[in-house]
Amino acid sequence: MEVLLPESIVRLRHQVQELTLSHIAPQASQTDQDARWPLHSMQALAEAGVMGLHVPKRFGGHEQGLLALAVLGETIAQGCTSSALCYAMHCVGSAVITAKATAYHEEKYLVPIAENRHITTLALSEHGTGAHFYLPQTEL
Repeated sequence: MEVLLPESIVRLRHQVQELTLSHIAPQASQTDQDARWPLHSMQALAEAGVMGLHVPKRFGGHEQGLLALAVLGETIAQGCTSSALCYAMHCVGSAVITAKATAYHEEKYLVPIAENRHITTLALSEHGTGAHFYLPQTEL
């Protein structure tokens, strides 16, 4: 079955594909060997302007959904699974903030995320969550 992707996602995938081949994949083995967070990958993704994947366009983001995350995550994972996971966690965290942001949070978090100046994540194994990740106690 052939899936036709929207042109906006095709463009993002192509951009991330080139970035993965040139910057992310060459360091993947060392990143995993050292068991370290892929700072170089996250910086490269930020420089490419894709950290605001789920952030609304009015804040400078791409205003994409889960399909774009799946496509970009798969593309990054072809070069470095660790980088793909960290990027996905950032995007999911951004989506949560986007869904519940007040005007204050929009300015404090969404604008810097869209400007590729802020990385976020989720802490699903932290106190207050336990085994019930779907019932978190959230504080911004």
